[in-house]
Amino acid sequence: MGELQIDNQSEYPLFLQEGDRLQGGKQDRIIIASLVVPAKSGQMPVPAFCIEPGRWQTASYGASFASTGNSALAPKSTRIAAKFDKSQQKVWDSVAVANRSARITMDGVGAMRTSSLNETFDSPQVQKISEEFAKALENVLEDREDAVGVAIVINGNIEEVNIYPNHGLLQKLYPRLLQSYALQATLEKDKAKDSKTLAPDDIAKFMAQEKDKPRRTQAINVDNSASVVEYFDGDASTTYYKGEPVHRQVLSKKSATAEK
Repeated sequence: MGELQIDNQSEYPLFLQEGDRLQGGKQDRIIIASLVVPAKSGQMPVPAFCIEPGRWQTASYGASFASTGNSALAPKSTRIAAKFDKSQQKVWDSVAVANRSARITMDGVGAMRTSSLNETFDSPQVQKISEEFAKALENVLEDREDAVGVAIVINGNIEEVNIYPNHGLLQKLYPRLLQSYALQATLEKDKAKDSKTLAPDDIAKFMAQEKDKPRRTQAINVDNSASVVEYFDGDASTTYYKGEPVHRQVLSKKSATAEK
């Protein structure tokens, strides 16, 4: 696991979502833990993994890191490999599978110039379906001002659930969560006719699986920590900022994925 440095020079705190993709430096990275960066933070560490195994030299745009063209998070398999397995090799393996699946299945992605996951997700073809996917479901939160969480379901399989401390933060991250699954949903669209319908109770049961399972606490930096539960069907975590919960997430291991 590597580490980046961030300096929030604004007057407002900054929330970083695990799975955020960054480009630049000597290799593109993903952030592996959600965290809050306080206003006027000064330099503070952010845990990260490489998603570009073929490069170890400063990019043409410099040594600093920037956001990517497509705001989608990294695919679930890559995030699990980074966040819970904490294995750089597994991250690279998941990147290779995601890149290969997109090239084989989607017309126009074509041959890649680099080994970076970002090249696939920021390609015009994938960015287009990401935006269309988010657009089709953007109205879900309308008239739901009390909503603070969202479950992502593809073909009747629960992929993940995210819960935030307030509706405003959910609104900002909801489109990005949708975009993150656009490629997978597109690659699995032929399975839609066989999908099952889920009820709210199914989501509640999915979330309850972590109950009474062994937990471990890990420090992210001086202000942020995480409580982590790993079990057969999924991985769950809650990020705390100065002792207060700011993000609860459960990632499913059971559901079918397109990244095979």
